[in-house]
Amino acid sequence: MSAGYWSLDQQSKVLGLPRSTSWTILRGTHKKSGLSAAIIKRILSTPELPSVVKEYLIEYVWEKNADLYGHNPRQVRRFTAALISVETLSGEADDQRNAALGSRRDQLGKGSG
Repeated sequence: MSAGYWSLDQQSKVLGLPRSTSWTILRGTHKKSGLSAAIIKRILSTPELPSVVKEYLIEYVWEKNADLYGHNPRQVRRFTAALISVETLSGEADDQRNAALGSRRDQLGKGSG
C-alpha cells in the first residue's frame, strides 16, 4: 500500500501472485511457518516490484535465516537452501541486513549474542 497499490488486483499484479495468494499474504493469514521460499522467489522475480517491497522481503529473509522467528534449525536450512538461487540476496543487502537484524533482535529481546 505504501507504494501506491491500493486494490487487491493492483497488489496481486505487482507481486506476481494470484489474487487468493496475495490476499492471504497481505492479510497475515498465511501459515505459521511464514512465507515459503517459492513465494519469495516468485515475488522477487516480478519486474514491476517496488523497491520498498523488495527491501522488506530481503529483510524478512535475513531475519528468518537468523532464526528470529523461532524456527528449528532444519527448517531454517531448508528455507535457506531453497533461496540460494536468488541472486538479489547475495551481497546487495548486507548493510540493510545488519541494521535490520540488530533492530529486530532488540525488538524480540534476543540481544546480539
